[in-house]
Amino acid sequence: MILRKLILGNRDLTGKLMLFLSLLALFNSITPSFASHIMGGELCYTFLGYNPSNGYLRYQIQACMYRDPGGIDCPDAFDLTIEVREDVPGYPVVVTSGVSKQSVFVSAPPLPPTCNFSWEKPSVERCCYTATIEIPPSINGYHIVVSEFLGYTTCCRPGDIDNIVSPGSQGFIFYNYIPPTFYENSSPCFVQPATPWLCAGDTISFPNGAVEPDGDNLFFKLDTPWTDVSTFSLPFPRIQYNPGYDATQPFGPLGLAQMNGATGNTLLFSPNPGQYVVAVDIKEYRNGVLMSNTRRDYEVLVDACPPQDPPTITIDTTQNTDVIGVFSNLTQITYVGDTLCFPIVAFDPEGDSVILRVWPSPIFNPNLYSPPATLDPGPQPINTYSEYYSGDTVRVNFCWVPCRGTDRPTPYTFDVSVRDYSCPSKENSFTFAIFVYPFEFPPDSIIGKDTVCTNSTSIYTIADTTLVYTHFEWSVTGGTILGSDSDRIVKIQWGNTMGWGLVQVIKHSGPCRSDTLYKYVWIDTIGEFDVVVEPFELDVCPGETDTFVAFYDPTWTYSWTPTTGVIGPTDSNVLVVAPQTTTKYTVTAISGGCRGSFTVTAYARPNPNLKVVPANPIICQGDTIALRASGAKYYKWEPYYRIDYNDRPRINAYPNQTTTYTVYGETEYGCKDSLDVTIMVYGYPDIEAGPDVNIAPGMTIPLDVQLISGTYTSVSWEPETGLDDPTTLTPNASPVSTTTYVVKACNSEAQCCDYDTITVYVTAPVHVPTAFTPNGDGVNDILYIYGYGFDELNFKIIDRWGQVVFETTDPSIGWDGTYQGKPQPPGTYAYIAKGRMQNGETFVLKGSITLIR
Repeated sequence: MILRKLILGNRDLTGKLMLFLSLLALFNSITPSFASHIMGGELCYTFLGYNPSNGYLRYQIQACMYRDPGGIDCPDAFDLTIEVREDVPGYPVVVTSGVSKQSVFVSAPPLPPTCNFSWEKPSVERCCYTATIEIPPSINGYHIVVSEFLGYTTCCRPGDIDNIVSPGSQGFIFYNYIPPTFYENSSPCFVQPATPWLCAGDTISFPNGAVEPDGDNLFFKLDTPWTDVSTFSLPFPRIQYNPGYDATQPFGPLGLAQMNGATGNTLLFSPNPGQYVVAVDIKEYRNGVLMSNTRRDYEVLVDACPPQDPPTITIDTTQNTDVIGVFSNLTQITYVGDTLCFPIVAFDPEGDSVILRVWPSPIFNPNLYSPPATLDPGPQPINTYSEYYSGDTVRVNFCWVPCRGTDRPTPYTFDVSVRDYSCPSKENSFTFAIFVYPFEFPPDSIIGKDTVCTNSTSIYTIADTTLVYTHFEWSVTGGTILGSDSDRIVKIQWGNTMGWGLVQVIKHSGPCRSDTLYKYVWIDTIGEFDVVVEPFELDVCPGETDTFVAFYDPTWTYSWTPTTGVIGPTDSNVLVVAPQTTTKYTVTAISGGCRGSFTVTAYARPNPNLKVVPANPIICQGDTIALRASGAKYYKWEPYYRIDYNDRPRINAYPNQTTTYTVYGETEYGCKDSLDVTIMVYGYPDIEAGPDVNIAPGMTIPLDVQLISGTYTSVSWEPETGLDDPTTLTPNASPVSTTTYVVKACNSEAQCCDYDTITVYVTAPVHVPTAFTPNGDGVNDILYIYGYGFDELNFKIIDRWGQVVFETTDPSIGWDGTYQGKPQPPGTYAYIAKGRMQNGETFVLKGSITLIR
């Protein structure tokens, strides 16, 4: 197997480019001192075509390095060279080319202005270099390496990486491979910079998506990074992981690194803070042959910060597209010439503001695809990402009409990321994969007669009905198009000359157009011709008529069969029908030696079978009732009075008086009917039970509930205890204790009821005993004030010297004959009791009691 890898070489900060060839061997024997801040990188190439003067192949090479901005600077352009080695024994150098620094990009996690969180690693620098090379054709292929003065490694990684052994002394290698040049291949290039920040204990979705312009199959996987090498030799050595870590578990056994093999989208979870090396490997296949093996080596920076709910993305899947959800990947299926549109909606469930980024993809480039995919609102992400800001929701509409030549077995992809402004910010990523399937026209795409009569009329149509086209472009030789020349069906009046005629059509779908389809037709003086009838079929409702019209030629004679359900003559080009059952009618036309016929169908359609539930409801005034109609497809209610909708089968009605509504129903065939429904509205009775009353034990009092307005048909009381007749508004009440009664009066037709309450207080005279014996024998040990229905009370006991020895406001608390915990001597004591009863009466009692021991 041919290896395909990626190398970015060691850097000697004191070396000079002019000394490279003479001092390479010497420098390879020296161990230099490097700063440990290189965090990863990647390399890809693009095929640019041939040099016509020598037949060499031209490629553009792009190498990108990631580093900690606090360490050494990115290499200058003159520090780096690109070597291309042919894949033969010894790997001889074919091309050595200088590079130019393309861009330096520093990425930092955005934080809201009010957020005081500080990332441990606040930024990552990405430095990219490009070069254009020319290489001769080769049946073996080539290896691409990026080299510095001391070999094929860049040193060194940060010393505080958690998942590899001796990280500060290890570098890494960047490499890629060009297959045998007759393949004319471009490798996949990663789209989004590898700068993931992650909170410990939290999960993010990070895109490792790549753009592959050749339509080859890409397979993504997590792999082990390479480490130092001083001379070019395959295979390259790999780093050693610390115990418990490996390529698929870069965060240890409790972490998660789960990759979608089709798109590169990766779920990342680390239980602990730290720095972790991750490598992503892309294998590119074409017809089962491995084209390239592109690798990305980068660090995931995990900090101790509060986990956040991730922002997310939804799409509308109802707009002429099949959608399949695949692990942070949304797959769209469309066809050549079809219009694929859907809104991408990003939002944060916690209500934070969000930024939506759509990353570059070839489908947005008008130089590659016509028309290109578009975003509304723009701009289009051709050379850099498109960014959209909003509050807690961002919406952007994607549209693309793939035209001829865009169908392929592999998907077109573009990455979308959304970041919120929580504290700290959190990012989520998705990959959209669009499969464009071809549309193969049937061998006989134009359907119609191969032989026609002179001066006859024929119908031709397109065989396929799977795609929605904007219009067609018909043309004819040997005849004339009748009516529209841009519909799926065309009518042709042939001429009076025998010979070959030609029917041609081009299909249009928005900006796309198909190849020209054609059909040869023989025009003769004897044979069959088409009779054009409009319409092909009719829907006829009960009690109605409708009409078929055949193409009229005064030289033709017409005959319609059968005559069942026909209104009027059957020997003209017009037929009026009112069938009781579905009937097929055939018209036959004769003109000289040619004849033609055509069969049409008249469908006898029923009227809607309307029903409304409930049929004739009864409600109380102020209530709402749901009416549900059935038996039709379209509905309309009249009058539009105190109902929520008038064009739905289910409505809510709330009339304040008896009202008749009419629902009109229509079937999908246009047959109509109506049905009335009356809502009976009844008012509520209004009753008043009056004020609460007081009675003494054993007394009876009449209760007189007044009917203020309305009518009633039934009365009930709750409870019935103590009432002589609980079915009247005027019962006699004799409760043995204070009782609150609830009276209900109802209108029985709709059970419209009114309620009121009245309390009958049962009270006894207030009194105080004349003596008590607090000797602990359980009999008359406590002195209470007796009575029922106190609202207020103040009860005092005073000794012979005027000292208040007991006072209470609670009738359930009595005097036990003590003062400040000491028993009081036998004798006479005065009392004063003041209060108010529940019926509003007040009282004052004074007297004396005797304490006996």
